[in-house]
Amino acid sequence: IYVYAIPFLLFIIYAEAGAIYHIYAFSKYEVTNGNTHIYLWVSIVETIFYSSFFYKILGNSFVKRMVVLMAILLVGIYLFLFFFFAVYVESYFRIMTLASLYFTILSCIYFYKVFIHVEEENVVALADFWMVTGIFVFFSGTSLSFVLHHTLARPDIRIV
Repeated sequence: IYVYAIPFLLFIIYAEAGAIYHIYAFSKYEVTNGNTHIYLWVSIVETIFYSSFFYKILGNSFVKRMVVLMAILLVGIYLFLFFFFAVYVESYFRIMTLASLYFTILSCIYFYKVFIHVEEENVVALADFWMVTGIFVFFSGTSLSFVLHHTLARPDIRIV
């Protein structure tokens, strides 16, 4: 799976640059979804990459089946939003909340598996450990903004 890590990161950089350009280039036009369509495709690629990563590193067959099922479900919902909804910003953030919960739980399962057998190998030396730590920190940290998007997007919010 590490063979695909560099192309995955290059895709993320390309998509982020395209999303920034899209906001600045089309900010004078009325765009209902902003640059969310770009992030839908980022989320699709991200779900496929991270799910295949967790599929490879988690040994339990039940967990592997759940990873495949959730990956198919999330990618299907993202594609459904892209093709069949005209405005999908709020729906996208609700699905991202589900994806954040999914990846956070998978990270916790991995941490449990690794820390049960901590005396057998050096955990800090494992590349999988650092990859899962990054996934855990990102998704557990951004899930709050996904949950509160409707509230945070209001222009009349005042912090007193």
